[in-house]
Amino acid sequence: MTWELILVSKPNFAETRSLVELYQNRLRHTLKFEEKFFKDEARLRAHLEKKPGVTILLDERGKSIDSKGLAQKIQRWREGGHETVRFCVGNAYGFSEDSRKSADWLWKLSDLTLPGDFAWLLLWEQVFRAFSILNKTGYHHD
Repeated sequence: MTWELILVSKPNFAETRSLVELYQNRLRHTLKFEEKFFKDEARLRAHLEKKPGVTILLDERGKSIDSKGLAQKIQRWREGGHETVRFCVGNAYGFSEDSRKSADWLWKLSDLTLPGDFAWLLLWEQVFRAFSILNKTGYHHD
């Protein structure tokens, strides 16, 4: 199973890149992941249509969930026999209605409006946290 973490654009700040790499290094022992960047939503959609998988869009219209709830969802996706699970962060304008309708789940990270770099970093941290919960590493405290 491959986990894709996708950003429509690229991180704007070198500091974001180094912090994301911290979580990537921690995750390398836990799961097979791919980081992908797309110039625009059309290119992202073309990628999503190439092979089946679960698509999660981070979107302000989505459902809020706590870290344990995310871990439970991840566990269900792992057990579901999916080839690929994709988490997608949009550009400054979010996703189109067509993309939202075709997604398997819309996830709202926060009630706050977040810059793309923050959402990108928060996504990596929460994926790491969810796998830490599932693997009982002690990173997440109840």
